[in-house]
Amino acid sequence: MDLDEIKVVYLYTCGLCEVIVDEIMDHPCIEGHGHIYIDNNHYFYPVLDDGKTIIRRSQLDDHMEGVVEDELETNENICPNKRRIRGKTSGMGLVTRVPGPQIHLDQFLTSYS
Repeated sequence: MDLDEIKVVYLYTCGLCEVIVDEIMDHPCIEGHGHIYIDNNHYFYPVLDDGKTIIRRSQLDDHMEGVVEDELETNENICPNKRRIRGKTSGMGLVTRVPGPQIHLDQFLTSYS
């Protein structure tokens, strides 16, 4: 195999639903958000309209898993979402406390629509 035949593929993980993707812009968790944030570990998160708050999944104090808003310290890794759907510019209708094993992407999308 020649070096010319090798294709490098970057994989990213959604910080909301934990799905691993090779194409971020097609992922439904960022639909309707104007920007996304990509961290150094290749996790990506939707950025709210304020330009400094992301939405991410988090382990809560009571050992439950939920979705939280988290303000970024810097905006250096924020990228525009070129496939933003017009008219949907706010957050995702956040779920505050959902047991970890029962959290599903369609729950977020249903509350977001």
